[in-house]
Amino acid sequence: MSSTDETAAAQLARAAIRHEATSGIPAWMIHIMEHAHIERIAGVAPGDYRRHPEEVYLACQRNIGVCMIDQFIPDNPLTMGDCGYEGTERGATTGADRVVLDGITIDSPEAVVEHMERVLFPRLKKAAAEFDEDRRVLEIIEGEADIQSRLGSDILKSGFGFVHFPTFAYGDYGYANYFMAYALYPDVIERGFKLKADSDEVFNRIAARASSSDTPATSNRIRPGRTTAAQYSTAPLPPPMRVSAGRLVTG
Repeated sequence: MSSTDETAAAQLARAAIRHEATSGIPAWMIHIMEHAHIERIAGVAPGDYRRHPEEVYLACQRNIGVCMIDQFIPDNPLTMGDCGYEGTERGATTGADRVVLDGITIDSPEAVVEHMERVLFPRLKKAAAEFDEDRRVLEIIEGEADIQSRLGSDILKSGFGFVHFPTFAYGDYGYANYFMAYALYPDVIERGFKLKADSDEVFNRIAARASSSDTPATSNRIRPGRTTAAQYSTAPLPPPMRVSAGRLVTG
């Protein structure tokens, strides 16, 4: 979508990103989890969100007056119900009875260290060595362009999820065992941060290239958005160490 195709709402968002004077106040993504509120604001019948999540989610965003979305997760509220979390898969921080990574049961700080040294560290080194920069640039651009086409001309898609940095890995290992490992084996955890930083340097160089590259006709030029945490969509590199942020980070 070129700037000439944008509605006034999307142009307002673009002007705000560029720090230009605006005649209104831009509204960024409002991520509501309760289905009844989403449906009420969207002006649809009860139960419609579960039947048509993306359509109803976007109607809710438009009726609120949102003109920019960076992290587009219209299905995410499906993980929550009236009584709380309803996700089908529970992880290390969402109530899993047992955490197993690559065949290693994470039931102690020593298990965290074992997994890092046997699996994570070699994986990070291998992925950084084999990283295809040109392919990743294209993946970023095409992914952002696809979401923009789904948002339409009245909501501007800003970049999200392709800028990474080292973070605590309790999303993989669980709070207790990971932080006990950090206390007991700080040299191992710090080595993990260093390896992750090395791979992220490559990854973020690609994000910068994608941000300044010519994009398909259906896409906005990508500009880095408000990246609050490392995200999951990282192929061909392994998932980054995850971190909770003020806004949702899928778990």
